[in-house]
Amino acid sequence: KDLTAGSRAAGFQFVGNQNKTNVGAGSSVFGPESECINLGASASEYGCIVKFSSASTDLYSEWDSEQNNLYPIFIADYKDAVAELEGLGFIVQHMGVMFGQGEKDAKFDMSGSGAASYYQTKQQKLVDNMRIDLGLPNLPIMLTTISHGVTETYAYEADVNTAKTNVAAATAGVSLIDSSAYTFNVDDIHYDGASQILQGAALYAGAVGTETTGVGTPAVDFDGVDDILGFTAL
Repeated sequence: KDLTAGSRAAGFQFVGNQNKTNVGAGSSVFGPESECINLGASASEYGCIVKFSSASTDLYSEWDSEQNNLYPIFIADYKDAVAELEGLGFIVQHMGVMFGQGEKDAKFDMSGSGAASYYQTKQQKLVDNMRIDLGLPNLPIMLTTISHGVTETYAYEADVNTAKTNVAAATAGVSLIDSSAYTFNVDDIHYDGASQILQGAALYAGAVGTETTGVGTPAVDFDGVDDILGFTAL
């Protein structure tokens, strides 16, 4: 996107080669990040979201941060977006990354030994490697717990959520978004509009609360410095 066009009051903008993998319905529609745009509207700074999405993916192999899979593509996409902004003369402040994933690992036995055999280790490595690979050792990262609709059965849901909870509790700058109260769309798989708004507000609040310099509140300018928020929707 050409950030020189349009009004700064438009709030958050999307930059970079968004949805590079372009897999599944989740790659072509908006989700919780829409509420970030609503809450982040500011007349004095740009807020930018890098959205990277790929439908129905697992942490076991597809997001394993030590394999050649989706992870390095996201890292490259994020860096491209930062370079684009800096090329336009912006000072980029990194608000954080939300990693929303886990349904496939919770539903299927990816390892043959259940999610408890790997999820926490791989989630911790993803957090650690993301900070290393982006050169941002204190990068705030928000993890989301998972939940399921009436018709879905996730045999390993508790294991996945326990792993996420443990990583957030043990790692500075990692927070947890509780999805247990969210309600579902008619497909009984995806969150409905009201719950996506709630999740977006939780994401925004987490990003603002852990901003590297200066702390703001929703709908209030942060600190006059241009911000960037990495967002993964899976």
